[in-house]
Order: sequence, then C-alpha cells, then structure tokens
Amino acid sequence: MSSQKRAQQGNDATKPRVAIIGGGIFGATCALILGERFSVTLFERHSDLLMEATRANQYRHHAGYHYPRSPMTIKEIQETAGDFEDFYLRIIDSSAPSYYCIAKDGSLVSPSDFLRVCEQFGLLHDTANPPPEMLNRESVSLCVKTSEKVYNYITLKSILKKKFGDSESIALRYGTEVVGATIKPSGEKVLALRQGTKHFEESFDFVVNTTYAGYNNFCAWLSFPRRDIEFRLKEIVVVALPVKEHCAVTIMDGPFATLVPIPGSMNLYTLGDVPLSIHETMTGIDSIAVDDKRWREHGSRWKEIVERCTHWFPILAKASYQESMFVVLPVEPNARHTDARPTDVTSHGQGCFSVFSGKIITSVSAARKILKEITSYAT
Repeated sequence: MSSQKRAQQGNDATKPRVAIIGGGIFGATCALILGERFSVTLFERHSDLLMEATRANQYRHHAGYHYPRSPMTIKEIQETAGDFEDFYLRIIDSSAPSYYCIAKDGSLVSPSDFLRVCEQFGLLHDTANPPPEMLNRESVSLCVKTSEKVYNYITLKSILKKKFGDSESIALRYGTEVVGATIKPSGEKVLALRQGTKHFEESFDFVVNTTYAGYNNFCAWLSFPRRDIEFRLKEIVVVALPVKEHCAVTIMDGPFATLVPIPGSMNLYTLGDVPLSIHETMTGIDSIAVDDKRWREHGSRWKEIVERCTHWFPILAKASYQESMFVVLPVEPNARHTDARPTDVTSHGQGCFSVFSGKIITSVSAARKILKEITSYAT
C-alpha cells in the first residue's frame, strides 16, 4: 500500500498516534524509528523530503575534526556515530580523502592545539598535502589527511523513501504545513494544518517537532518556554571543478573556507566561506518568520566567495558556478565562541518533544531517545 493511500485511510487506531513536524533527516529518522511501535504521521510542508538543512549542506559525515574548540561536540559525534552508521551505512562515501588545514594567519586554533585534540579523541591523522591545485600550501601552517567521510544525499533520500514505502505504520503528508497546536484537557494534541487554501485539524497522542527553525513557534503555540536562538541565512555554493583527484579540503579554524566533493557527481563541489556564506543573522526569543521576503531575496555571493577563497584553493580560478543553496540555520547564540553544535532533545511535558540544532550524525540516537521517552509515557 502506498504512503499516500495510508495517509488518506489513516493509521492503525489501536496504536498511540504520533505526529512528527518536519521531513528533514531528524524528522524522517524519528518517523522510521517511532513507526516501529507507534502509528506515525509525518508532516512536511514541501513536496518532498530533505528539502532544507539536509540538502543545503556540505554532506560531511563528521568524525570530530571540524570542532577542535568544542570537545562536547566531538564527544557527542563519537558517541552517536555507531547508531547512525548501523542505520544508514549505505549512504556513507569514503572514496575521496579529506584534508584539514590550519590557516597560517588568523586561526583560532594553533597547529599544536589541533594535533592535541586529534590525539585526545583518537582522531586519525597523517601529515600530508592534497594536490597543489587544491591547496595553496603557503597559506596554511599545518595540513593533515583525516579519516572523515561524506554522506550521499541522493542515496539517503532514496533509502528513506524505500523505508517509508515498506512501512505500514507511517503516513507521509507532503505539502502540509503545521500552523498551530493546542492541547485538550484530555491530553490530546490538536494540530492546525494547512494544505494550500485548505485548513483543517487532526489530533494525536504525541507530537515531535523537528523543524528547529520553528522551535519557538511550536513552544509559543503550546505555552512552553522559548529559547534565545540565532538564525543565520546561509548560502552554500555549488561549483564544477576540472579535477582528476577528488578530495575535501577544510581551512581551520575561524573565518575561512571549505571545499567538499558531492558524492555521486562527476566534478561537483560544495564551497562554504564562513564570512561570506552567512548573509544575515537575527537573534532573539521572539518567533521569527523565516520565510519573510527579506530572508529569501538575497542574491548569491558566489563571485565574491570564489574570489576570496581562491587564496586557499587555486583550482577555484577554473571553477564553473552551478547553483546556490540557501537555508535558515538556527544555532545557540553563544555558539561563535566554541562553534559547538550539540543536539538538544527537549521533553516539554504532556507528550510533546522538540529537537534543536545538532549534526546529522546524531539523528538516529536522538530518535531513539525520543522513542524511549514516548514508550515510557505510553506504558
């Protein structure tokens, strides 16, 4: 039976009903894991899965090298990697080596600091350089070859759709936006839904919000405590590079750049530049309409990004611009100091949960944590 048909017929009425808001990697993974025991409905406002932060990404399968200023983030990555790899093994691509470099000028981490963190957390590394066209060796004081991999976004989406198609307990609702929520005296959670011009309501026993850009909206609907959030409008540039030896190169740590091959493509790379990729930021506890026009009408900075980053990556002089991916990323306001990216699973009480921030590699462990909590509620 198709997911669309199940969505029309409704799920198994004998099981507790769980609504999941958001069809990114955290929402989709929650749906699959919670669907093993409960009747799940996944609401996604777009016409497909993985259309925001999971897509507008550099597809790193993080090992910890990216966070030398945040031991907490490294530890969390290492603790959750096994769950993720067991669940999503087929999406991990190790075909291209990954190099991490410490910028000669302006880095917030010294070469000795970076090497010390690698040793402390057992991060494999060897002093080595990528091909000269991929790195201006004079611009860095250290370059190491690491064990970091990438994940294949196309394969991930394919696997998710196959898993959803095989499930009889999960209903997918594409093109359906959650625009409000209330809790009845009985404890039922009533979601206000919008499909185009159609407005309607549905009731659930549990609700999991995984649209972390909408964290405060969800909390405001249900009178839960909100949090200070820094919203960043970020651009990821996609370029084609005429290279024979593919590799990822990251300049650390601070206002620098990173170039990562896109798995499954012939010569496409994502290019990120810390100072120029962030177009705008907003910080505060109030709900922010992240679809406001001023967040979506920014033109691409790809020319400026390529020009600035050629200092580190000489191959960019031959780059062919393909597209820009824009996404609104919410992070903790103090994240700039340590660049920490912890995954925060919040149990609001009354059968409501939220997932905030975090790295994709933590998605399976986060979903299992929510499963454990909902199971304790339901029994």
